Amino acid sequence: MIEEREGIHIDKQVIHFNGKRLQLSGTLTDYGIENEGTLNLMLHCLHIYLSLKLEPHGTHNLKSSINMARTRLPKKPAEGHVDKKKRIMVPSEDSMDQQTPPGVESSTPLDTVEDKMQINFRLMKTIPLEVKKSDTIQNVRTEFSKYQGISMVNLKSLFFAGNWLENERKVDDYDIKSGSVISVFLDSGFRTQIHVKMSQTGNAITLDVDMRDTVLTVKSRIQNKEGIPVGQQELFYLGEELDDGRTIASYNIEGGSTIYAVFRLGDTMLISVTTEKNRTFSLKVKRWFTVLNVKFLIESMVGIPIGKQKLWLDKVELENDMTLADLHFSEGQTLNLRSDSMQIFIRVPSGKTINCRVDGSYTVQNVQEMIEEQEGIHIKSQRLIFGGMQLEPSRSLANYNIKEEATIHLVLRLCGC
Repeated sequence: MIEEREGIHIDKQVIHFNGKRLQLSGTLTDYGIENEGTLNLMLHCLHIYLSLKLEPHGTHNLKSSINMARTRLPKKPAEGHVDKKKRIMVPSEDSMDQQTPPGVESSTPLDTVEDKMQINFRLMKTIPLEVKKSDTIQNVRTEFSKYQGISMVNLKSLFFAGNWLENERKVDDYDIKSGSVISVFLDSGFRTQIHVKMSQTGNAITLDVDMRDTVLTVKSRIQNKEGIPVGQQELFYLGEELDDGRTIASYNIEGGSTIYAVFRLGDTMLISVTTEKNRTFSLKVKRWFTVLNVKFLIESMVGIPIGKQKLWLDKVELENDMTLADLHFSEGQTLNLRSDSMQIFIRVPSGKTINCRVDGSYTVQNVQEMIEEQEGIHIKSQRLIFGGMQLEPSRSLANYNIKEEATIHLVLRLCGC
């Protein structure tokens, strides 16, 4: 069941309950395991031998070796399949340079119906280690990590005489003596990196993960990195949507693999855009929209061509290929719109022509205010005509396709009109 759900091969599993290692031939009843009992799954078992001189400032030896005496027989290969893993033999006591520690039996050959071969494994190191009776297990783990070069993240647990050694307890609490055997369980094979490609934008990010992380955990990391809420993400691998409750390993996702993220249509938000004349309008956008997508919406709303728009956020001009998610843009934030300025002409009733420097985001009312400032003609008395059409004060010049050096005619309103 564990292999099926978590993707961890049976041969790599070691299960403990109440400090005892469970044998494959035993039943749950044999071990007194009842409803809601908790089993501990360990992996990559490595036995080390601590030679402890429990005196202040003592120097001690730490030896490590691989105990493969209980290696499982391989499964029978499918018919017609040639299994190259024929037989494993760990060197016996006679073939090793160093004496096998007391209490540890030498392994014997594992015979199979296949042709026989022999491969040898040896890992024997002596590392000086200072240990006191008062040292905590955490201190022992730290020293082992330092001298073996193993990350504390991957050095999960220490066991002695079937008991899990708690970090806060002391060496003396467990009656650890010279020559005692301590089991070290490593997780070095579980931490890796995967890539996540955002389907709407094409951008890809890299995440550091543990293969036992759930899909929901991966979504949380995407949210932390990209600002996309967990509830709006759908993740896919090899065409299959990933379930939040399952682990990465259960989908056989390996290190370096790429999964695909799709954002649901509900990931919309309302943002504000402010022009140089302090006109503000709102846009409904999606987090995966690029700056270019936003400019397209601005053109559709106020008529300013995309090529003439410049969007700024916190005094930084935004590149067209950046997404709002890249910018960690949130609901209600404001973009500043600047557009290339241009010169237009206003022909007044006296025949005089005045020049105005504007941009496409200017409204007709902005132009009327400039006329009032320059000529003293009150806004309420002005009517602006372009292309035979009277211009509405609330609309922008871009809405009327008013371009560089265009001429607008000013007509005065009659009194009472």
